[in-house]
Formats: sequence, structure tokens, C-alpha cells
Amino acid sequence: MEYPNTIYSQPSRLFTDTFYGRNHNVRISDGEWYETENLSSDNFPLLSQRQKRGFINTAWNDLQGIIFKDALIYVDGNYVYMNGAKIEGPVLSTNESMQPKKLIGMGAYLLIWPDKVFINTADITEWGYIDQINRVAAGQKVELSLCKVDGTAYEVTNNTASITAPENPTNGQLWIDTSAETHALKQWSETTGMWVSVATVYVKISAPGIGDGLKKYDGVNIKGLKTSDESLSKQVEKLNGSHVLYEVGNGFVVVVGLLDKVVSFTTQSAEEVSIERKAPDMEFITESNNRLWGCHYGINSEGKTVNEIYCCALGDFKNWTRYLGVSSDSFAASVGTDGRWTGAATYMGYPIFFKENCLHKVYISTTGAHQIVETQCRGVQKGSDKSLKVVGERLYYLSNTGVMRYDGSLPVPVHETFGNDKFKNGVGGRLLDKYYISMECDGEYSLFVYDTAKGLWVREDGTKVKEFAESGDNLYFIDETDTLREIIADEGMAEGDVYWEAVSGLIGYEYADNKYVGRINIRAILPPGSDMDVFMEYDSGEWEFAGHWDGEGMYSKVFSILPTRCDHYRMKLCGTGEVKIFSIAKNLETGSDVY
Repeated sequence: MEYPNTIYSQPSRLFTDTFYGRNHNVRISDGEWYETENLSSDNFPLLSQRQKRGFINTAWNDLQGIIFKDALIYVDGNYVYMNGAKIEGPVLSTNESMQPKKLIGMGAYLLIWPDKVFINTADITEWGYIDQINRVAAGQKVELSLCKVDGTAYEVTNNTASITAPENPTNGQLWIDTSAETHALKQWSETTGMWVSVATVYVKISAPGIGDGLKKYDGVNIKGLKTSDESLSKQVEKLNGSHVLYEVGNGFVVVVGLLDKVVSFTTQSAEEVSIERKAPDMEFITESNNRLWGCHYGINSEGKTVNEIYCCALGDFKNWTRYLGVSSDSFAASVGTDGRWTGAATYMGYPIFFKENCLHKVYISTTGAHQIVETQCRGVQKGSDKSLKVVGERLYYLSNTGVMRYDGSLPVPVHETFGNDKFKNGVGGRLLDKYYISMECDGEYSLFVYDTAKGLWVREDGTKVKEFAESGDNLYFIDETDTLREIIADEGMAEGDVYWEAVSGLIGYEYADNKYVGRINIRAILPPGSDMDVFMEYDSGEWEFAGHWDGEGMYSKVFSILPTRCDHYRMKLCGTGEVKIFSIAKNLETGSDVY
């Protein structure tokens, strides 16, 4: 009788010495981990824990925003603090509609929205409000008169305006020509023997306090000017609306206009006559090329439905309606894409405004003829405007499908390792070449880190971050308990030993036959005070304790595990304190396909 020969299977050794981070897909590569907690790519290709975080302070009342400008600046309740000291002067609103605060830097200035407050961080005694609204008190006299650009009155009388020119004029004599529908101011020139039109005519508006807080070339909106003289009603009405101030003095302002004669009236209420310099309502703001840029979708302060992008005058964040016909003018433009704005950022010198399904890139012109180019793409997810961060010369943000990277052409996804998880409410930060993003999935928050230089994702923990602030060599953030913390413990109190964890994917599915895993060797360094536990899960069952390792010194040691025969298994490494795992070696022998 003949019997079949049994062929002995030579054991093989699988060696893993490069650890690539987190991959939450069903099938992952060797060296990747299905789940991670508090791991870091700092020691890549080794597996190691993250650095300890720091607690700056916990004595906050209502932390609303942070930014780093040569020093840490934050808003707590009604007040602004710099280096831990309250800045005397500005008092912010704590109304729910005015929170949270958006802090934007422009040169030495800190701008706080929606309060529209500015603070000079180089001289904190210089502060104020971007908006300036002056209302003439009830019972005050308002006078309108023709003048020169500096406010000096013209020598005119009530008889200066007429259909026909005055007879026997003298050199420099003025005449308001009313023969045409549009009246014109003319001056007699003996040199030419002709009446010469004055190119630009100005009107001086005089009233107590009307020029307070305003300056020359401010763009303003004037309301409430009137007259009982029907022959002057059209001229006076033109003085209401948007204007540029060509001179400002004690109790007067000068604007472009024409009046046939002096007009005066007495106000009946404090709301009757006003002059306003206001920034538009904007959801998102960014700084680029010494200007502030912003966007608004919906009803504006004048009750009009708008879908617009704005910028202030060059170097002047107070002026948003200054139109002098020069390159430094303010700018406003409507766009035709549907939907609300979802975020704004400056990348490679260009302001970029996002909606969920597109982006609008502003090409800034030195002549003031700025152009807006629309690109249909996956834009910023609603509620994730704080996820926009430039890291490693690339712009990262959270879209409806996942984290995207934008390099100026088209955004590309970098979320392939997140599997089928869908995230929202992203808040991003930058530390060197790392992109930190706190996101929500199924009601639970996670803080992820993407090493842009190595292309690795890790999940740190379940921290919910409200806002980040970069300081160059550290990263500050506000957590869900309104505690101000730092990613790397430096000036604050360091947390205790960090608990870390790494869970492998399914091992063994790549082979059709049964497996004999003879031994698993883990080579690592655990300093004194650190420890590591190993758990095994066989054939998708329960986790079973496989061994414990206490740190003994700064030298590597081999930790061996003798697993049970199975179809497939998973391995979990976890511990507290410092760890550096160099390699994991598995002795593997395949059996028959009969289980």
C-alpha cells in the first residue's frame, strides 16, 4: 500500500521595523496600525509615544479666542489679555450673537471681530473701534455750504446762481450756472475772457461733533440731510449716501457736492442726521498684501441681499468704502455661486474664499483691478472654517468627504487612511511640519496629527479643541473645558505620564491556509518608570492578556509572546510613559487548508 508523503513546511520569519501610523481600513499594510492613541511620528520609523502637553492656566471665566503675536493674546469674557495681563481700555461684548471672537493680525495690530476692535500690540494704549458713527444731537443746527477742498468758504451770495451769466464780471468772480439740468460752478478768467468751469466742487457740512473720530479720506455714509427749499432738494439729497471726506475739522466735514446757496436746518431727533464709517458684516476674514479681505452672504446692514467679497483700503483696516479711483482703494464684488461662505484663508499671497462645493481665488492687482476666479471643487465643510491651515507650503482643510490638501491647482484628498469614517466640525493647527486637526465622528471627538513630511496619520486622543494658536516652536489650544493648553509642555505645568496604545489590523488573512505563529518578538526600549502590556485577539474573539514588561533601562530588550494557533489574530500594545519600539518579528508556519 502506498501512503501520501507529508511535506514539512519550513517556518518563515516576518520582520517589521518600519511603523507607518494609523490606517482605519479593513485591510492595511504591514507596519500600519488600525487604531492608535497618543503615538507620534517624531521618531519614525520607530514607534513611540507623543510628548507631554502643558496646562497654561485654568482660571478662566469665558475663554473666547486666542492668537499668538510675539506673545500669547486671548479673550476672556469682556477683556483682552496679553502675556497674562489685561489690556486696559477695550471692553468686548459677551452676547451670544457676538461669540466666539475672531482674532486677526495685520502688522502690529490685532483686530477682533465681530466687535470690530483694534489694538496696537506694540503700544497697547492705542486702541479703538473700526466703526465710527456720529449722530447730531436733537436741536442742533446743521449747515451746508459751498467751499474749497480745505473747507474754506467760497465768496458766493444767494444771487450767485442764475440762468444767465453776470454782466461785467471781475477776475475770479464766481457764477453758478443753472441753465442746464445739472448746475455747474464757474469762475471768470480775465486771461481767457471766459467763464471756466470749476472741475470739482465741495460742500462743507457743519454740525457739533459731526467730524469726531474721522479723518481725511475716510469713506463714510451720510444720512438725514434735508431742506424745505424744493429748488435745492435734489442737490441736498445727493449729499446723502456714500462719500469720501476730503477734509475733517472741529465740527465740520467736506465732501464733493454742489449747492446753489447755503442750506441750514435744526435737527428734531438724535437719529435724524448721522455720518458713519463702517466695516461690512463679514463671516470670514483674512489678511493679505496689507489689506483685510472678507466675505458675506445674506442680508447686509442696509437690508439688501448680497453674496460678496470685500477688502479694505490699502494699509487701512478702518476704510471699506473709500473709492478715489486709485490703486489703494477699497474693493467690493459680487459672486454668482450659490450657498453660504464656509471659510477664508490666505495662501501664496492670494485671498481664497470657500464654499462647500467651490473656492474663489482673488488675484490682487497693483492697479486695483482685482479679479476673482471660481474653481468647482470640494471646498470647506460648513462648520469647519477653523480647519484651514497652511503647513509645509500646502493648505489643508476639512471638506464634506475628508481632509484635503490644496497646492494652488486643485485640492486632493489625504484622508484615505480614515476608512469609512465621516468627520465634521474640524479645528486645525500647525506645529512645524505637522497638521493637527480635532474632528467629530458619531458624536465623539478625536485629535489627529498628519505629519506632512512623512505622510503619516496618527490619532492622539479624544481631545475636543475649540481653537489653536501657533507660536512657531509650540502650539497652544483651548479644549472643551475652556482650559488653555500647549501641545508641548514648556511654560505650563506638564501632564503626567502619557498612556499610549497601538492596535494592529487583522493578521493572517493574507494566507489561505491555517497558521502556526510560533513566537512574536518585540524589540523595544522602555526607561525605568515606563511599562508595556501586550494583548492578543484570536479569530475575532476577546482580548487576552499576553504579557507585561516593566521598563528597566535605556537599552533595547526582546519581549517574546507565544500565541495560540488560529486563522487570524490582532495584537494590541499599550503602556504608560516613554517607549521606543524598534521591531516586531513573527515566526510563522502555514498548515493545511483544513481547519
